[in-house]
Amino acid sequence: MIEEYEESVGDETVTIEDHYEIARDMLKLLDKIKEQVENISDSITAVRSQVVTLNNEDDKDFFTIGELIKYIDVLMKNTLKEYLIVLQFTARVSSSFEIKGNLNSLVQAINNLIMNSIESYHGKTNQTIDIVIEKKVNNLAISVIDTGCGIPKRIQNKIFKEIITKEYSDKVGLGLFIAYSNIKARI
Repeated sequence: MIEEYEESVGDETVTIEDHYEIARDMLKLLDKIKEQVENISDSITAVRSQVVTLNNEDDKDFFTIGELIKYIDVLMKNTLKEYLIVLQFTARVSSSFEIKGNLNSLVQAINNLIMNSIESYHGKTNQTIDIVIEKKVNNLAISVIDTGCGIPKRIQNKIFKEIITKEYSDKVGLGLFIAYSNIKARI
């Protein structure tokens, strides 16, 4: 675009409207570049905070299911309101049930899954995301359930192994990778 504009300067066949059109096109491209740089910056920040969190945490803390639900609800409230999405919790264990680990890390992983669910609705409002917490044998299962578009079959086997890029989504694709890495680091 810059080369095209430089070539047009002084060219008598190029009208003022042509110059304005080139300028509009350049501004559109700059907006796209800015958006991508912001996405990359957010991704780098997310990865950096996860690395710092993984290196500095004491996983010997205890927290309750009630605390987990409260933190998720508080942190996601504005985003859910913005997208007009309802978050429903179903806890099939007592709210006083204790979990050994790091509350912030688990909340971050679940929030990443919730954001993926929100994005799966592609702007469709009045949708629901269910969080089901239940005991299964000697484990606690936390499920994030939506009725969005789902993950295309062709990339399902890649989502925890690599960063999914714009080829599959408008986002950089770190949410599932970070959630998985965060949880896997604590097993």
